[in-house]
Amino acid sequence: KKVSKLVGTQVRGVLGTDVINHFDWLFDIPNQVVTVSTAAISRNLFSSKAETIPLNLLNGIPVLHTHVQNKDIKAFLDTGAQFSYLEPSLLARFPREKVVEDFHPLTGPFMTMLHRVKIVFSSAAEYLDCGRLPEKLAPLLSMAGAQGIIGSEILLHRLVLYSPSQKLLVLEVPERNPNSNSGVERSEEHTSELQSRVDISYAVF
Repeated sequence: KKVSKLVGTQVRGVLGTDVINHFDWLFDIPNQVVTVSTAAISRNLFSSKAETIPLNLLNGIPVLHTHVQNKDIKAFLDTGAQFSYLEPSLLARFPREKVVEDFHPLTGPFMTMLHRVKIVFSSAAEYLDCGRLPEKLAPLLSMAGAQGIIGSEILLHRLVLYSPSQKLLVLEVPERNPNSNSGVERSEEHTSELQSRVDISYAVF
C-alpha cells in the first residue's frame, strides 16, 4: 500500500531480475510504450548519436561505470528507484534542492536531501536528482564496491534499451536545451506528469 501511495497508482507486485533478465526491454516513456522481447533488440533502432554503455551483471543486478567530477564510479541501474543515489562525498559540491520521501523494500519509507548532480556516462552529461541512502542501506553499495544507484530519471526523456542478453544499455541523446540544467543536457524540461507515469516502473529492477 505504501508503494502504491508513493507512485500514485496501484502496484500489485514486484518483478525481480530473475524474471527481468530473461528479456530485452525497450523503454519509450515519452510515448508511454515499453517493448519486451525474448530476442535481442537491435541497437539499429537508435541514432548514431545514441550512447552505448556496457553493463556487468552482479548477482543479476545491472552495474555500469559513469563519472562524477571526473571520478570514475560504479553504479547499479535501478529503474525501480524514483531518484538516484550517491555516496555522501560525491554530493558535497552539488547544490541542495529539497527534502523528499522515498521507499525501499528493505527499510520502508525514508527521507533524503536531493542534490542536482552532473553525471557523465560516455560523452553526454545528465543532471540527475541524487540523494543519500539511509545508513541501513549504505552497506549494500560498499559490499558490492559500488558508489551509487542510477534511478528511473534517465528513462524519462528518450528511447532507452536495457539488454541483459547483450550486456548493454543504450540511451538515445535528445537535442540539448542550453537554457536548462535539468534532465539530460540535450533534453526538454522535466515534467512532474511524466515523472508520475514512469514511477509505475518500481516493479522493474
